[in-house]
Amino acid sequence: MPESHVPIRPAKSEIRLGVVGHRLDKLSHADLRALREPVRQVLDHLQSLSPAGGLGIITSLAEGADRLIADEALSRGLAITVVLPFVTDAFRFECSDDASRSELDDFIARAKEVIEPASDSIPGESGYYWASMLIVQSSDVLIAVWDGEPGRGPGGTAGTIDEALIANIPVVWVRSHPPYSIDIVDPPNGRPTGDLHRVLATLESPRAVAD
Repeated sequence: MPESHVPIRPAKSEIRLGVVGHRLDKLSHADLRALREPVRQVLDHLQSLSPAGGLGIITSLAEGADRLIADEALSRGLAITVVLPFVTDAFRFECSDDASRSELDDFIARAKEVIEPASDSIPGESGYYWASMLIVQSSDVLIAVWDGEPGRGPGGTAGTIDEALIANIPVVWVRSHPPYSIDIVDPPNGRPTGDLHRVLATLESPRAVAD
């Protein structure tokens, strides 16, 4: 059985932004520079809602959307917490090449905290589900870079969005294709609402984590 982990406890003034999104193979036709603009808008808006701009990023650092968002967060001095689906050495083998492994090492070195499962405690693809569930359980809001298509199983982008909505966590949906628009998937109805301010304004008092 996958091991459990208690949700990450932030400072009371911090909004916790979980990150999920497609890997590079599903972003091959995307303009990654253009995709950064809606990500910046979301980070700006969340920082404006949080006292003293307190915003913490929780990510698995997969190649693609995870790292794009982590890079934007670090560029503005935000702290990132990394939740790896496997132990670090094993996850490095998931990288596509040496440059990607070096990039991963750099992100990990700059992270506030790195959480990984105990060695060999989570087999195969179950690690991605474990990491995605911990991210959902620890977040006030989820940002998802997603093409809108159904998922291929637990732990992927679509599956993590479903888990967030079940947990009553709003999802900021950044479409992974032009025009890279932003929408909000509101937990009460599970449909895009388009009202970014109304939904995110509820995060002025971040969701408490029970002791």
